[in-house]
Amino acid sequence: MSKILILTVGLPMSGKTTWCHEYHQKSGAAIVNPDSIRLALHGQRYAANAESYVWAIADTMVKSLFLGGHEVVVVDATNNTWKRRAFWSNSNWDTYCKLMNFSRSTCIQRARRINDSEIVPVIERMANNHEHLREDEQDVDLVDVCPLVVDMAKWDWGKPTQGNLLSCNWAKVLDKSTEKGKLYDKAMEYGQ
Repeated sequence: MSKILILTVGLPMSGKTTWCHEYHQKSGAAIVNPDSIRLALHGQRYAANAESYVWAIADTMVKSLFLGGHEVVVVDATNNTWKRRAFWSNSNWDTYCKLMNFSRSTCIQRARRINDSEIVPVIERMANNHEHLREDEQDVDLVDVCPLVVDMAKWDWGKPTQGNLLSCNWAKVLDKSTEKGKLYDKAMEYGQ
């Protein structure tokens, strides 16, 4: 099976880290979180002069986790621009995006609810600079990337979505509904 890198894509307070924790619990996937790297490196949420180090460390962590045997790694970051997402392209793994599609106002409300006024201007700036996923940047759902899940039958599979059902071991992204149905059936067999 090829290695899979999942990039979360979304504004601050859109639920990226919450999704990553839930996905890790279900799949065992490794998580690389640049916010945690920042705190470990310089003890602050952000320091412009340290950003090149943060991303070099994150890149090294992703490569190390794959070399160490992980099949799936998730980069828990905003990944809001094409340039940032392109940074993660690599012939050694397949890259997919998990879009957290919450509005600017929802994210700001969440920040205010926890009294985090410092992040509000960051949300505003990132919302203004957000670049939507391109056609070649597939958005996958939690159930779509599942190579390490032992009991997939317990997942809430719902209905396959148009153009983005990813198999564990069988195929890449499929667009034809008949093929998605076959893949869905095969994935269910895998989980039983």
